[in-house]
Amino acid sequence: LRSYWAKRGIEGWTASPVFGHGVESFRATHGITSHSTPIDLLYNTGVIGLFLFYGMFISIAWRILRTASADDNGLRPLLFAALSCYAFITLSGTMIYQTFLAVFIAFGVSLLRRFESEQSRPEPALQGVLS
Repeated sequence: LRSYWAKRGIEGWTASPVFGHGVESFRATHGITSHSTPIDLLYNTGVIGLFLFYGMFISIAWRILRTASADDNGLRPLLFAALSCYAFITLSGTMIYQTFLAVFIAFGVSLLRRFESEQSRPEPALQGVLS
C-alpha cells in the first residue's frame, strides 16, 4: 500500500507543486497519511514546505560541522549521528508528527548555540585587554 499512497501523493502534488494543498490535506483527502515524510510534505506544503523541513536538517548539520573542534566531548558526533538517523527515517515514516524529533531538534539547536557561544568567546588572556 505504501507505493499506492506514494503514487497518490505525487499525483496530488503535481496539481499544486509550489504551495501544496494545505496542512493535513493528504489525510483529509485519503483518510490516512502517505507513511512518507517527503510525500506528505510535497502534497500538503509543496516544494516550499519540503525545502524548509529538510533545510532544518541541513542547517543543524552545517552548524555541527562548523563548530567541530579537537576538544570535542562526544556531543557533536552524537548529534550528527542522531540527525542522520532521523533524516533517513523520514523517508519511510511520517516524522513530522513525532514529538521525539521536535525535542531532538530543540535540544540540538540549544546545544549548538552553546558550542557556538563558547567558540566566539575571547581567549582568557585577551579578556582583560578587551574589557
